[in-house]
Amino acid sequence: MPGRLHFSRALSLALLTALNFFNYIDRSVLFAVQPLAKQEFHSTDANLGFLTTAFFFGYMFTAPFFGLLADRYSRKTLIILGATIWSGATLLTAITHDFQTLLFRHTVVGIGEASFATIASSRTSSKNATVGGSSPFSLWPTRRAQPWVMC
Repeated sequence: MPGRLHFSRALSLALLTALNFFNYIDRSVLFAVQPLAKQEFHSTDANLGFLTTAFFFGYMFTAPFFGLLADRYSRKTLIILGATIWSGATLLTAITHDFQTLLFRHTVVGIGEASFATIASSRTSSKNATVGGSSPFSLWPTRRAQPWVMC
């Protein structure tokens, strides 16, 4: 039984780290394709900058609410909900043909990421506190460097 519990915690850490890795790639990809998006949507630099603003507003205004919800409800369920919202908005990119839809999609991605980012760190820390002290949690900050290493 202890081996199975350790595997479950390790799997949880691996899945959350992988999800966060893709989260940062998704957030950063707009900068790489900005010239193509500008041409595709016949947009201005100001409009493309507003996409990032919309993302952060969606993220910033909903993160505190997800924090409060995490104190009352299952963190696992909220993380799954946030990942589903974020993934659905990311898939929406495939059918995005105008700037307003892209703006909506980017705002919803911010909301989905807010739920994940607000809750996943504390879940990772609390689930792995008894396994290796803070060692499992020390992997968490590496998520920020991973997408940049790939570029």
